[in-house]
Amino acid sequence: MPRTILAALPSRAPRLATLACLALLPLGGCASMTANQIEEEHVAFNTAVADAMNRQMLLNIVRLWRAESTQWMQVASINTTAEYSVGIGGAAFFRDGQTTGDLSGRGGYSYRPTLTFNPLEGEQLARELMSPVQVENMVNLVSAGWPVSWLLFLVVDRCEDLESFDVSEHFGVIAGDPRFGRLLEMCDDLERRQLISLVLSQIPVTWNAKPLGPEQVTAGAISSARDDNCRFILREDGAYDYMSVEVAPVFVMYPGLEDDEVGKEFVSLMRLDPGPNSYRLVTVDSPIIADLTVSVQTRSMLAMLRFLSYGVADSLDQPQVRPMSPSEVFRSLTESESHDRVVKSAVRNFFRVNRSTSRPTRAAVEVLHEGSWYWIAEDDLLSKQLFSLIRDLYDLQVKSQSGGRPILTIPVG
Repeated sequence: MPRTILAALPSRAPRLATLACLALLPLGGCASMTANQIEEEHVAFNTAVADAMNRQMLLNIVRLWRAESTQWMQVASINTTAEYSVGIGGAAFFRDGQTTGDLSGRGGYSYRPTLTFNPLEGEQLARELMSPVQVENMVNLVSAGWPVSWLLFLVVDRCEDLESFDVSEHFGVIAGDPRFGRLLEMCDDLERRQLISLVLSQIPVTWNAKPLGPEQVTAGAISSARDDNCRFILREDGAYDYMSVEVAPVFVMYPGLEDDEVGKEFVSLMRLDPGPNSYRLVTVDSPIIADLTVSVQTRSMLAMLRFLSYGVADSLDQPQVRPMSPSEVFRSLTESESHDRVVKSAVRNFFRVNRSTSRPTRAAVEVLHEGSWYWIAEDDLLSKQLFSLIRDLYDLQVKSQSGGRPILTIPVG
């Protein structure tokens, strides 16, 4: 019998070899096909980076809640390792003097993205985290669709003579002028009816505090002004102004505001001129001299994160977060009289980071720290929106350090 099998198998060898070749044909292009598929998986790599940055932001909010120091990283490179697998399976049967068999082939690939991080540190990072947020960044976020009221609430310490609230590690949250809450309420109403907005606009800016005499407008001064994209403008009284056209953040009052009851109250509260106009949004220490301005004092990125850290849950319960407007939140802060427990309760009404001992099943973003899971619920729309806002603001405020943008490396061919 063994001799019979050995004699029969060679007679079927060409057929089996043919089957093997046919089975391997689809695998011949496996390498190139897989490379193309990996290149199309850029969405997965994008998601991996976004998840890493979200976890970093949430982790640092938790650290501030725990009175720990923060640590920030940036993505330096993104690499992926591709693994290919090829297999052949077959069987041969001898029956009634005939040898039969089948042969099959299989192939597959898998990839594993690897992110490399560099720590952010030094004077630049400290300055960007602790310096007041630039007003231009506020306007950029309004252009991206964020309401003026939320930006005034989170970013602004003071608007003209209206105090918002102070945030400090030692004293907690101290609410200011109750009229600031009314300002937020009116901003919501007027922006919804398209009577006000924050935009970036080209406006003429006068740089001299006092008129310049003709003797100051020399040939050298004119040449120097051109190098700075400025001009000397002759006034009706024969003196000159030193002016330039700048792209600047502007508080715009649209036509119809002067006839609106809420608009009239808004103008009176902000001490602005009635009627449509554009007001340069400036910080209290701005060197720009302009006739029409709205002065604001912004808080730092770190102060905003410290404020949001009050939303981290003290207990493991998970009460629902109810939708609130910025004016409602501010009013609840003023009613808290700076009591720590009441302030935290007020913050958790609009921004809540849940805590649990087991990994959550439906989390928009989650992080494990010191044996506990901290997470924002997938169905908590307001907390997710505010977390996204603070992420966008961080990306605008904190610049990447040396090393440039991360490079995605994918094996091909």
